[in-house]
Amino acid sequence: MRRFSLIIGLFFIITGLLSAGVTEQVQNIRDIYNQTNEEINSGELYKTVVDINADGLSYPAVGVYHPVLTFYFGFSEENPYPDNLRKAMLVVDRSAYHEYSEFLYDGYGELIFAYVTGNPMMPEMRFYYYNGDLIKIIEDSKSFTSFNSEQRNYSNTIFEQGENLNQIFSKLFF
Repeated sequence: MRRFSLIIGLFFIITGLLSAGVTEQVQNIRDIYNQTNEEINSGELYKTVVDINADGLSYPAVGVYHPVLTFYFGFSEENPYPDNLRKAMLVVDRSAYHEYSEFLYDGYGELIFAYVTGNPMMPEMRFYYYNGDLIKIIEDSKSFTSFNSEQRNYSNTIFEQGENLNQIFSKLFF
């Protein structure tokens, strides 16, 4: 019985330590997010906009479809080409709804945060990543650090989208 109590106690201690680690990682991501937005607002980061269907022509069977992709970035000292993607925003106007997504990168190409809203089939969600692993989700106003299969699948889709945007960014300049 004593051994069982010890195991349960260790479980709670480890869970608490992991939770504290997640809290610190999430706070670090929020700090990077705020710093990046300050740099955007002060004009310190470069900006490139890709406006698809800029004339607003109606797509067959879809109607309004107007994605606008915005990249905020800098340069590393050793590379004359943009290689420091910090944030990507994707706004998609559709006939039925308006989607908005943000993807935050750590400056080394790693996606660390994604925010998605506007899809009527999905709630507003925030995804926090550390070393490519999902560490936290905020779904509407509920916070999760353990995830069901639906949340993991959606997170994987969002992570892939963030990785694809990073690749698109790279291809714009090379």
